[in-house]
Amino acid sequence: MGKYMIHKIEDAVVKSPSLNLKSVTIGDRKMTLSVFKQIVIEEVIDKSGKLKGPAYGKVHLKNDDFDFWVIWQKGNELRKCPLYREYLGHISIESFDATFGDADDAPLSDIVHFLLPYTESWKKLNELPQLFIAV
Repeated sequence: MGKYMIHKIEDAVVKSPSLNLKSVTIGDRKMTLSVFKQIVIEEVIDKSGKLKGPAYGKVHLKNDDFDFWVIWQKGNELRKCPLYREYLGHISIESFDATFGDADDAPLSDIVHFLLPYTESWKKLNELPQLFIAV
């Protein structure tokens, strides 16, 4: 026989990959959309570029004006923060100017050092698993 083996149709098998879906639960019940909507909105990245608390995952909701929500913990409470793909938290012209004055005169290494915590936090948030909530 040549390079190719001919198999009988009886040998064909369709395999389904197993999926691990993570959902948000409170106690033993899945979080509903109405409960999700009641979670307080708060920035997850502080003014120094660090995460304010542990982040658990991303929730994508259709018709939102941004890419996803991050669910994170502040003390004993859950918080949510809307994020865009290019999100940098509290970074703003004001905080940047407060650090550097006129950015045109700031050395590039100082600017990179200032932005590094933001990009590290963003990377952590971007790598979070997707979470599902009951509708």
